[in-house]
Amino acid sequence: MSNLSHHLFRAFLIIAPSEELFKLIVVIFVVYNHKRFNKLMDGIIYTIIASLGFACTENIVYALSGGIGVAIFRFFTALPMHIITAGIMGYYIAKAKLSFSKTEETRLIFTGLLYAVLIHGAYDFVLLASAEMRLVASIGILVILVSTFLILQNIIKLATASDLAYQEVPILK
Repeated sequence: MSNLSHHLFRAFLIIAPSEELFKLIVVIFVVYNHKRFNKLMDGIIYTIIASLGFACTENIVYALSGGIGVAIFRFFTALPMHIITAGIMGYYIAKAKLSFSKTEETRLIFTGLLYAVLIHGAYDFVLLASAEMRLVASIGILVILVSTFLILQNIIKLATASDLAYQEVPILK
């Protein structure tokens, strides 16, 4: 297996899926069935909180083995990446929670997980494949973070507008 295919395999089939699945499992088992989880923004916020716990633990491990330079780099790249992937996945988790059919619920959860894995995998692939070329890696990571942050920003606007519209609908008795 060439280095490039090895990096693709590790990024998209090992690292990203395992980390994103871990965050999903935490949200599903800890807050998904809670009665206060009843808005789209709830899914975004709860999933981001789960990702912050994960990212903090992961960054401590990397900092202990790689030093302060690694810790600073990860603070400005890995932390935002975890927040972005979690926010996007959280939106789909919330849509799943609010859906009316089990099929739709399952489809939405897996859609959110897939988007998170694709973004996370792209981030990891750029890091792994460009390890010797720091400038290329930095530019690639910056492009990934900025573009996906803009996507998350739009998702938050959609979720907020939807949550506000839902609150304004009078309850018929």
